[in-house]
Amino acid sequence: MLVALTALLACSKEAQEAEESLQPDITLTSPAPASFHAEGEIAAEGTFQNLRSVTVDGHEASPSQDNTFSGTTTLVRGLNVVEAYGSRPDGEYRYARNGVLAGDFQDSAGPLNEAAALRVNRDGIDAALDFVGGMIDQETVAAAALGMNPVYQDSYGVWGWDAVEITANVDDITFDTPILQAEPRAGELDLYVTIPNLFVDLQAVGDVVGIDFDVDASVSAEQANIQGTLTLDVTRDGSLDIALVDADVDLSGFAYDTSLLPGDVEAYLFVDTIRGKLEDMLLEQIETIVPPLLEDTLGGLDLSFSLDLLGTTVRIAASFAEAGIDAAGIYLVSDIAIDVPVATGQDAPGFLAAPSFTAEPDKSSAVSALISDDLLNKLFFDLWRGGLLNLRLSTDDGSLEPLYLLALKAEQGTIAVQGKLPPVAMHTERGLELQVGELEVTIDTPGGELGEHLIVAVNVSVPLDLGYSEGQVVLELGSPELVMMVRESDWGAEEETVTALLEELLPIHTILALLGDIAFDVPSLDGLEIRSAEVQRDGSKLATHVLVELD
Repeated sequence: MLVALTALLACSKEAQEAEESLQPDITLTSPAPASFHAEGEIAAEGTFQNLRSVTVDGHEASPSQDNTFSGTTTLVRGLNVVEAYGSRPDGEYRYARNGVLAGDFQDSAGPLNEAAALRVNRDGIDAALDFVGGMIDQETVAAAALGMNPVYQDSYGVWGWDAVEITANVDDITFDTPILQAEPRAGELDLYVTIPNLFVDLQAVGDVVGIDFDVDASVSAEQANIQGTLTLDVTRDGSLDIALVDADVDLSGFAYDTSLLPGDVEAYLFVDTIRGKLEDMLLEQIETIVPPLLEDTLGGLDLSFSLDLLGTTVRIAASFAEAGIDAAGIYLVSDIAIDVPVATGQDAPGFLAAPSFTAEPDKSSAVSALISDDLLNKLFFDLWRGGLLNLRLSTDDGSLEPLYLLALKAEQGTIAVQGKLPPVAMHTERGLELQVGELEVTIDTPGGELGEHLIVAVNVSVPLDLGYSEGQVVLELGSPELVMMVRESDWGAEEETVTALLEELLPIHTILALLGDIAFDVPSLDGLEIRSAEVQRDGSKLATHVLVELD
């Protein structure tokens, strides 16, 4: 096939001697290349000469005596390549192809609202609370207990003595790792905290009828039980605000040792006072420590990240827009802003927006996220406006290997690429695809045997493989399908002939490979290891699920 086409190119140079006016030709003027349209039926128009019949996307068009034709075609959401085709009885044919984008388009200015939804379900809540429980350290609580000193101070008369003075201070407090459990319900999260094996060392000093004493005492509990309600909200700056309200505490298996106190001192009054203060201190510490630790842990679900693509730094900043609790767990909604320096003046109505659909993150995995295709399409659109698809590869600077030009029968040259349409992510029969329309490729090959200059419009559909690797969701590009149309050429052959040859020879794989893979961190809880993650498409075909299990 390649040999035959190459030979045909050589022979076709002789055909230039034929009368230009006798050559068949066809032009598709509407829809224009790199144009934006709504889905549905549109008019297709153009001009032709020396052709008997004309079709548009396989449907017969109406030719006029003034060598114009009109027809209709139906555009589907995403990239469409509209083809006008004309033929003669002798079998000679011509065609024209224009890539256009169809659908609803949204202004890309500002953050993308509700770009992602996340859930922390029961297993995830349990894992988060286990982590938080392990972060409640004895030193912090003991420091708070020391700050209460003196925990008891009094003076009074008793049993014939003129006066008793007593002061008690906490020396130390120890306990085993706290156990945190929660029960989600509509709007709230019931929190249960168990602090096992609580033990408090005390130092009691005082005076009984002029006799000083300085002795050790202690109180203990088999466990401290704290119960309250966690509420969840979002602040103005998009961070999480968690509070523990309506909490109370009870010391179960409470005991004390005041045997070294003077025998007639009213120990029960001293012990009851210590118990109350200890309960208040524990409650205050849980209210102070747990909410910020949970905020930090859930903050790991932030989808912010940065990419470096072809020397362009892309920053994606996420903020929580909504947060709530239901019977299955905690749900969060994120707005996402994309920061890409705008480098091109390409005019476009906006990024390809998904139709409205109803879907929510999975409720069975520990952590799950639902990421709208709008996020991908806004990212691709902003990258396009940032000039990401405008490339220049040259053998002079080594960015283009001469090997890729050998098939074009040239040893040196440049390949310049300009994206006339923004790339879009679309779900098709092949699955999720990256579609790039009207990618204008200019090839200059000084001294090339076939010619030295041509411009070709390339329309590409590339499968997008969404997978998980080393803590990241990775978008890998598969093998592309190409539809081309030569716009300008000095190769001395018909555009259709050159197009057919280029579909085999153009190193489009190399150009796409330069873009690299796009990856972002899997949403997870801060401080917790991911055991496994799975990426799958939503049934709506308009979003992607990320399902995470934690160690």
